Amino acid sequence: KSSGAAWRAHLASTLHDLQYRSSLADPDVWLRPAVKQSGDLYYEYVIVYVDDILVVAEKPKTTMDCLAKLYRLKEGSIGKPTQYLGAQIMENRFPAEPQFLAWAMSSAKYVKEAVRLVEQELIKMDKKLPSKVSTPLSSGYRP
Repeated sequence: KSSGAAWRAHLASTLHDLQYRSSLADPDVWLRPAVKQSGDLYYEYVIVYVDDILVVAEKPKTTMDCLAKLYRLKEGSIGKPTQYLGAQIMENRFPAEPQFLAWAMSSAKYVKEAVRLVEQELIKMDKKLPSKVSTPLSSGYRP
């Protein structure tokens, strides 16, 4: 537990040195003001979960290269994201406005794998998930 806290404090110090500040809403979301090549103001983000890092910026490689100078990063880990914390990340352009890039996340693959694992465990108990249900929760369910 203390090594995790020490790593987090060490990475926080590095991100502070790179002029990022921790978000008030989530201390693992870091941001800093930046200017796009077009002159537009925006925020660059670094999203951290333990040792998984996602950089959202016009030029994310700049931040990742700074981190790579200080830390040993997994081979081939710097590039456009395809997955983060089990969710698939996709790049989208809209036909009506192809100049704009949008990013989307999907948990479909994660959920399918979770269902597959549950089904495997149920088989061991000679049970299976129902193939047809009218609703995933009972009508009177309240969290």
